[in-house]
Amino acid sequence: MTPGAGSLETLSIISFHKVIQMHPYTQDVTKNLWASDIASIAASATDTTASRIIDTMYAEEISVQVYFTGHAAGAGTTTTVNLIVSPDGTNWDTAATQILVTPQNGASKVSKTFLIDVRGYKYIKALSVVNDDADTAVDNVNAICYVKW
Repeated sequence: MTPGAGSLETLSIISFHKVIQMHPYTQDVTKNLWASDIASIAASATDTTASRIIDTMYAEEISVQVYFTGHAAGAGTTTTVNLIVSPDGTNWDTAATQILVTPQNGASKVSKTFLIDVRGYKYIKALSVVNDDADTAVDNVNAICYVKW
């Protein structure tokens, strides 16, 4: 039997097409982890300001871009963003995925993007940000999550 109007093959293709068109997550989503930048994290300090919970929409991977200013006097030190994930928004990992950002030559403005595998997880949030620089605060800290469908 050749596919044609009214055949099972045509019906399956049309049904699949409608599901794709109606899926609520067929768009790009870009959100900052914090509604506004963390103003400042003192030298050798950890900030635990609650972040937004980002819905990954069951994407396989997301991009996270961390940015901040500081480290002008402390080349080679690291700022760490600790992320945790959850399959349901209730049960969160207790071991964080770390994003380590080390500026080159004490650059005062820093931005670094990471690709994170989130297969099997629906939500991601920041647990903390650690400024490992013993001499200099970091300012205007945030991270942008890019979820693409």
